[in-house]
Amino acid sequence: MRAQSSGDRERAARHLEKAVRIAPLFVGAWNNLGANYYLLKRYDEAIECLTHATDLDPRGFAGWVNLAGSLLARHRFEDALEAGRRAHQIRPHSTPANSHLALSYYYLNDFEQAEKYFRQV
Repeated sequence: MRAQSSGDRERAARHLEKAVRIAPLFVGAWNNLGANYYLLKRYDEAIECLTHATDLDPRGFAGWVNLAGSLLARHRFEDALEAGRRAHQIRPHSTPANSHLALSYYYLNDFEQAEKYFRQV
């Protein structure tokens, strides 16, 4: 997608919004739209899209890891922890999954668990 690769996030979001209207079961479009919203600091919209992506594909790593990051950005640490756990179950050696778990535990004041996942990063 030219808009996305050129860094025009607003334009990319518009194209992705159109894509999910045309193909509402296209998980990749929902995930990319959520990721774009995250980069635009439109975290609530990112969470909505990424939640939809994970509902459509509960085994999709990208949806869970991106959802965890968006939830962390909104300081929804319990929810981020759950999304991070789901991403970690799918890819336990993933740096982003371990990082999101570490941060979630850290902000929830569970420093022992936070350290465990920080060490995996």
